[in-house]
Amino acid sequence: MALPKLNDLPSYSLTIPSSKRKVNFRPFLVKEQKILLMAMESQDNDQILKAISDTLKSCIEEELTDRELATFDIEYLFTQIRSKSVGETTKLNLMCSSCKTNNEVQVNLSEINVELTQDTIIKLNDTYFLEMRYPSYYDVSKIEAKDNSTTDEIMQLCKLCMSKILTDDEQIDVLQESDEELQSFIESLTTDQFDKIVTFVMNLPKLTKRVSFKCSDCETDNEIVVEGLQNFLS
Repeated sequence: MALPKLNDLPSYSLTIPSSKRKVNFRPFLVKEQKILLMAMESQDNDQILKAISDTLKSCIEEELTDRELATFDIEYLFTQIRSKSVGETTKLNLMCSSCKTNNEVQVNLSEINVELTQDTIIKLNDTYFLEMRYPSYYDVSKIEAKDNSTTDEIMQLCKLCMSKILTDDEQIDVLQESDEELQSFIESLTTDQFDKIVTFVMNLPKLTKRVSFKCSDCETDNEIVVEGLQNFLS
């Protein structure tokens, strides 16, 4: 005799931050939660991100790939799915800015967002502009898998984030150029021009939530901006 299926899972919708594409999803089940918990216990970032990515593919109705999702997309999607799966709130341990006491603060996961505030067009000079893009999770994971120095990783990210070189008369698709051509282009830039690209790369969007709380010890009013998925997985 076949065992019964106990639950008709609800369906929810959300919008992917980078593409503004709307998708539908269901809460994750025990089978997905088990994989997630095992990955968390390993404390291996690669395993954690893979488990999160696999969970998204299982729970989201529309087909998505690592090549079309930015890392912050994956973090946001997972946080919202988690909020509908195990509860919309989580407890964070936040330190008081005055007395340094740790405070347990409850945060609503559904209120976490990703702010896309950067200008994606960089002015190189009066003639040339550079259109930037957000690198996909697939792109970033390939860089992190290699044994690169920090400088090499930043250089690779700069290449991945460059999309088009613009003038009044033409658009050059950077993504169609060879790595050698991209390296030569970057090396031809002035320090000031390159710093603008690095600034974009170092300030890619993150999960953010502004949290206010009164310290349980000294009663100081605190306001802290919590960033990044790991800080919301408590």
